Order: sequence, then structure tokens, then C-alpha cells
Amino acid sequence: MPILNGALLCDAAHDYNGLVSILGGFINIVNVSALPVMAPIWYAARVGFDVDEQQIERREIIVRARDSRNQTLAEVRAHLRRDEIRAAQAASQAPELVAGVNLAFPFPFPIVAEGVYWVDLLVDGELLSALPLRVNLLQPTP
Repeated sequence: MPILNGALLCDAAHDYNGLVSILGGFINIVNVSALPVMAPIWYAARVGFDVDEQQIERREIIVRARDSRNQTLAEVRAHLRRDEIRAAQAASQAPELVAGVNLAFPFPFPIVAEGVYWVDLLVDGELLSALPLRVNLLQPTP
């Protein structure tokens, strides 16, 4: 089974040679003044693979946003080959980490109503993480 070292929603993130820097981490509430709007978030995570997992030739990683009705609003897919995972580990400035991949990217998705949205991480179809994002519509002040 893949190893989830961590996953979060944030204001920004960047991968510096295997180490991820995060700004405004652990966002779980967004206040908006109007709808519809694009979610102003980034996604950051690290997925590791133990020695047995590294033997699998090809991995599929999916990050998706969904609403409370389980409708997919946005999705990012990546396919990793075994040699890419090993090369990333060899180039990393943090070789003590389990071989794996860092994910750090902007992840806007359409928000059309108040409520709870979810950002999921799947590896080879297996759900590793489901992060909630509560959206509140601010009422104008008189």
C-alpha cells in the first residue's frame, strides 16, 4: 500500500529538490463574497512507496475535487513509472525519505454554492486522503 506522508490544502507550495515549502497551510475554510468563484487553493502532499511498492511498473495518482453530491468538479491525473520514482529519490536532497513523489500545485475548482467540498487523493484507484473544504458566503455589511 502506498504511504501517505501528508496532504493539505494551502495558499501556496513549492517543491525544492525534494523538500516542500508551504505557505498558509491547513486551509479548511474559505470565505467568499460572491458565487460562483474558483477555489483559491493549492494542494500539497507526499506519497511514498516502500520497497515492494517500488516494484510496480506504473502508478496512477489522481487529485480530484468533488461537491457534497459526490460530483467531480476538477481532476489532475499523473502517471509515474518505476524508474521515475527511483530517479526522483536519487535526486532528492532528503534521501532518508521513503522513495516517492511530492505533489505541489494550484488546484482551483468551481464553487457554485455554500457547503462542504472535498479534495481527494487516490493512488491506483485507492483513496488515501479526503480533505474537507468548507465554503461560506459572506453577507454584505449594511
